[in-house]
Amino acid sequence: MEKLTAAQLAGDIIVDDQCSGCNACLAGCPVAKKGGRSIQAIAGSRACINCGACLSACPAQAIDYQDDTERFFQDLQKGVPISLLTAPAVPQHFPEYLQLFGLLRQLGVRSFHRVGLRADITLWAYVEVLRKNPHSGFIASPCAAVSRYIHQHMPLLRTQLMPVYSPLLCTAIYLKKYKGLKERLAFLSPCVAKRGEMRATAEPMVSYNITIAKLKNYLADHNISFASYAPVNYADAGIGRGKTLESYGGVSECIRPHIPHGHFIKIAGTDQAYPYLAAYAEQVKKGGKLPTLIEIYNCANGCNTGTGTGVIPDGNNRILTGELPAVIAKRSDEIARNAAAQILFRRFDRKLDLLDFISAEIDLSKINEVVRMQQILPIEDNGTVLDITYQNMVNYHGRSYIAGVAMAFKLLQRCLNSFAESNIASRDKFSILLGVNGPGIIDGLEMATRVKSQGRLRVDQQAVQDKDAPDAADGKGGKYYFEVTHGERKIILTLKHGLLPAEFIELAYQSHTGLLTDRDAQRLQQLKEEIAVFLMGTAAEDLFHVS
Repeated sequence: MEKLTAAQLAGDIIVDDQCSGCNACLAGCPVAKKGGRSIQAIAGSRACINCGACLSACPAQAIDYQDDTERFFQDLQKGVPISLLTAPAVPQHFPEYLQLFGLLRQLGVRSFHRVGLRADITLWAYVEVLRKNPHSGFIASPCAAVSRYIHQHMPLLRTQLMPVYSPLLCTAIYLKKYKGLKERLAFLSPCVAKRGEMRATAEPMVSYNITIAKLKNYLADHNISFASYAPVNYADAGIGRGKTLESYGGVSECIRPHIPHGHFIKIAGTDQAYPYLAAYAEQVKKGGKLPTLIEIYNCANGCNTGTGTGVIPDGNNRILTGELPAVIAKRSDEIARNAAAQILFRRFDRKLDLLDFISAEIDLSKINEVVRMQQILPIEDNGTVLDITYQNMVNYHGRSYIAGVAMAFKLLQRCLNSFAESNIASRDKFSILLGVNGPGIIDGLEMATRVKSQGRLRVDQQAVQDKDAPDAADGKGGKYYFEVTHGERKIILTLKHGLLPAEFIELAYQSHTGLLTDRDAQRLQQLKEEIAVFLMGTAAEDLFHVS
């Protein structure tokens, strides 16, 4: 289970005492629109998503951001071994970037690597996940501001985030595990929000976010010129261009040739991205067929003029948004490009472990397993957010009553959809009445909410005898009836009739009599495993009646 500290959850926007309180900065702030708060209350807090909309809006230039440029140079001076990853935007902002690398090599940087090249791994992983889940409505993960917005403000969409690390983090994983890099990694970046992405992993893979604008300022402030330095090339220069993002340009454009009948949507800009996410959350709630992939970006003109570049886009080169047609390559150059990516992906199949690049523990052997395992319960405990997964619950309880564990997870998921549409539920505010004495359910609820150990759980089969709920398999006359209270809010949930196979109920009852044969016991465990897969692959709204 991943625990995020207050520092990791805080934003990187800074407001100084020149702020006059005119609130011009709030006009484009997606967080202010949700809560009506001041910029001082948002900046530097967990609420801030580092979208940067406020940076260019302040007439007093009272708003800035922090990155790791100063610390990067300080650590180089201390002799800390560091290698540098670079964004595709770097050549645009540093035309003589090889001379810049010459300077940085002189200062101690060990090697230089392109994130655009290793983005091929990210796109390979995307294709593998999407082939098994063609209409799961995943939201692409490269944009750190969008991902943070979903994590902090739209927990209902967290399960829709593509469970593949961003190109930056996939690059870091590849270099450390497969190429044996031992030194720290820094990222020369166009994005303010990437710092939060780096800090949100359980074990930091990248240690420094050096934004293009702050690096330029540092060089200017210290009167450093790199024009006379001998060029130093990328360590991977001999490999040539990448076969996906470095050749196509966009995530959806890279994937469409491999999933030609997919439904792809691209959205960009703070004015479009965040209202779209609100509408999409409603679509997810209603159910039905979802698109293959939603590629969504905070910056309207793309990453090359991102929030950390110091460039204010003029609006003339805005990314085209909307539904992308399912174009199949016809020109000879497109066919050759697609074939090159296919060959590379097959090599990845042989050489790489897909699970290394997946941001949740999953088993790709079953359809929809990616969706099942990526689901999380965001629950706050003493100021930190616990991203509780189904696997966390299984690890806590074991597999003896795994169907009950899955039911506990989906029960809480359904409750969070009602209790916390824009906030994260607090662990110590739950109290629960159970109409079933099921060890798996109890352990699952205890692991997530601590209701049993803290005396906030009541199991009472007698109290639910007159309730319209399916009979439970606990052998004690219980029913699948639940009352869940969070603070002052209370909802009543009953499992829908007909979801559990009659064979399971019959064998479960026999297990309580001690008359179950070994063969029947094996069959009962198999049914528990199958029910768990079914429950985790089904929307919580389709499992429970709520009143």
